[in-house]
Amino acid sequence: MPAYNEAANIAAAIEEVHRLVMPHVRTAEIIVVDDGSTDDTAALLKGLEAKHAALRVVRQENAGHGPALMRGITESDADLLLLLDSDRQIDLAAFPAHLGRMKANALDALLGVRTPRNDPTSRRLLSRMMRRIIAARFGRAPRDAGAPYKLIRTETWRRHVAPHVAADASVPSVLAAIILLNGTEARTEEVEVMHKARAAGRSTLNLRRISALSSRAVTEIRQLHGKLGRRTP
Repeated sequence: MPAYNEAANIAAAIEEVHRLVMPHVRTAEIIVVDDGSTDDTAALLKGLEAKHAALRVVRQENAGHGPALMRGITESDADLLLLLDSDRQIDLAAFPAHLGRMKANALDALLGVRTPRNDPTSRRLLSRMMRRIIAARFGRAPRDAGAPYKLIRTETWRRHVAPHVAADASVPSVLAAIILLNGTEARTEEVEVMHKARAAGRSTLNLRRISALSSRAVTEIRQLHGKLGRRTP
């Protein structure tokens, strides 16, 4: 769970994971990567670590959401990864059903699809553009590649995703979804997740940062296409 200036959300975000996820995977660990926050996020996390034995906080200089997510993944030694953001926009009430679906269908990965999408128009347009670019390059595009809700077996990540995604990737979640749905034998399904409007705090993605992120994402998607040897349909 990456966190950058999420003082308004971080405590509730961890409480939600503790309440809705942990009872179903009792040996799990909550890893939060504080990506150089300049507000009270670090102080709050310090107090939360004392309260929750399963919480581990990793602190780093600000590197961006993608590298923070990658840092959290490399820090984990669990058998199953749950990739989340710290803004509490994903309703976790369906997690037990999703975990059961993974087990029942012997899945390697479950990719969330935000429904309905409660984000500003600029964010939704960015996702739509990414989907078109992915479809043009790979033939098959995830319905919501950037959704901050993915259940992936660690062995699947290490075998299929890690070789193609750099530690400083700006959109590793997007790249993972592309890889898992295009040309691997990983058993992957997409599932709708309830997406809520941000209840507190403000997104740090303004138009300038969205533009820069879009440019980097397009470059990384193009590079992934080259690595995987796919031909544009």
